[in-house]
Amino acid sequence: MLAKASIPLVVLPVLIFGIVVFSQLAMLLVSRIVLLGNAEGFAALWEHLKLFQSWLTLVYALIVIALWHAPLYAWLLLVSGWARRAAFLWAVLPLLAIAVVEKIAFNTAHFAALVQYRLIGWFNEAFSFHPVCNVPEEPLALLTPGRFLSTPGLWIGLVFAAGFLIAAARLRRYREPI
Repeated sequence: MLAKASIPLVVLPVLIFGIVVFSQLAMLLVSRIVLLGNAEGFAALWEHLKLFQSWLTLVYALIVIALWHAPLYAWLLLVSGWARRAAFLWAVLPLLAIAVVEKIAFNTAHFAALVQYRLIGWFNEAFSFHPVCNVPEEPLALLTPGRFLSTPGLWIGLVFAAGFLIAAARLRRYREPI
């Protein structure tokens, strides 16, 4: 079970990092070839890029995304072990049904807001991004790891992820209801 969970949590972020670094280095090489006669232009380009800081920011973002979405991956693993067919429908339809029933019964959208927060809330918790006019020169200035690590949503989500993974492992091992 941990091998299946490690694909979206470890393998894909490492693969994405490698692809991004390779692509950036390839584009830098092409830029160097284009600017072969203009040494000052390439030096200015190199100073402006701040590749290593961008790579550190990318590593941070990939770790944040993996941790934040861990409950979603674990939920999908649990449902895929339980459902014999149409696992994706079994994973998504209960969430939609809860949101619809809440909207009809109470005319609120708290559950939908919770799902939205779990899907895209990582960005606001992990980065301090301001409007375009205040974009800092340093990419590392955007990082807020202290705020991210102190977010209750992260830790509650990781507890749910652990529970879902334990339930999925038990379900797959014994092939009986939980």
